[in-house]
Amino acid sequence: GGLCRQTKSTFYIRILLEANHEMRPIRILNILGLLFLTAQTIYAQPRYKGVVWDPPFEITQAVDDLHRMRDAGINAIRTGVVEDTLLFAMADSLGIQFFQDLPLFFLPSPKYVDSVETYLDNNVARIDSLSSKYASARTFGISINSDTSIPELCGAMDKAASRITAATSGRVAIYYVTEFLDH
Repeated sequence: GGLCRQTKSTFYIRILLEANHEMRPIRILNILGLLFLTAQTIYAQPRYKGVVWDPPFEITQAVDDLHRMRDAGINAIRTGVVEDTLLFAMADSLGIQFFQDLPLFFLPSPKYVDSVETYLDNNVARIDSLSSKYASARTFGISINSDTSIPELCGAMDKAASRITAATSGRVAIYYVTEFLDH
């Protein structure tokens, strides 16, 4: 069973994605027992309360945002790729987990295959380095709203997940967001 097929290690969950409170399905691949959820606890995994966040350019504002989120009980933040390592260090100290969406949005199958390979060629070493130093840098979204009903795209997602998992010695959890029903 691949990433796009429901297996024992893959679960449907719901996560708040947009400021207008629209709910959409999300799937998270459980790699080595690391499954993070926003709505419920499964198999004694941590319970997360999360938000979607676009970090401000000013680092002091970003750090202040992290403190305010923690004070509000937030411990999971879905965002794009976090560039500043100070934010990872701060998130680790506050007990916050980043769910980082890699820049692979709304791509048709052929474009996704090329894009994910190029992205990983240029960034898998950084993902490995960050995930080895920061607990908050261990959850990555490898496809956002691509058509997961296409087997070729699912194969490319499987390959990307395997590549990241191998490069990080299994430290990371991989997820994807889709509006498509998998077959």
